[in-house]
Amino acid sequence: NVSDYFATTQERLARRLFDEVAAGLRVPLLLPSIDPALDGGASRKELFVWAAPPSRMKTASLVWVTKAALYQGCQVGIFTSELSKEKYQQRLDRAVARMTKKQIQEQPERALKLIQSVEQFKGTLRVIELAGKEATVERIHAYLEQLRGESPGFTPDIVIVDYPGVMRASRRQEQRRFELAEIYTDLRTLAKEWEVPVHTACQMNRNSLRKRVVKIDDLAECFEV
Repeated sequence: NVSDYFATTQERLARRLFDEVAAGLRVPLLLPSIDPALDGGASRKELFVWAAPPSRMKTASLVWVTKAALYQGCQVGIFTSELSKEKYQQRLDRAVARMTKKQIQEQPERALKLIQSVEQFKGTLRVIELAGKEATVERIHAYLEQLRGESPGFTPDIVIVDYPGVMRASRRQEQRRFELAEIYTDLRTLAKEWEVPVHTACQMNRNSLRKRVVKIDDLAECFEV
């Protein structure tokens, strides 16, 4: 896996003129404040970590990523360990319909029509709940292989994992922080092997609740992450 820097200069600069979004090599977040910093969107083979203090919209951010991907006709695989698959889908219902829980209860037909309207964009979504011993990156690999075999044509354009803090590492470590570091490393490897952007979350410590800008030393679970 070696590249000659000067021999590949022309090819490298030519790629900068290539529209990676149009070619499907990037999946935009549809967020004007973030996409330009990512050269148009989340790139395949990369891990994206949404870091925030407790109860500060980490899962809501992942739900937004899901919604944005569906509107772009992407095939999405979601692996949830913190919420049940039903609760994750209910959050997505509210995001897609742009209705509160109460509004959906009062106007179910309207909510159904709005949610079904997203199907016109040809996106697909599979939500898999991981629990207990199944909450590992190895199981994510296995489920993706299973989905590809059972649903011909389903190859994910984007994978979302919510979230590593309640998952298990492939092997036991002396300290939990080393296990967490391994989980995030394995998720990055998953992104490369499946050639998809992988979005996940990371918890910051409670002291960060009082800060306007959080930094790497505010990571709650694992500095190694």
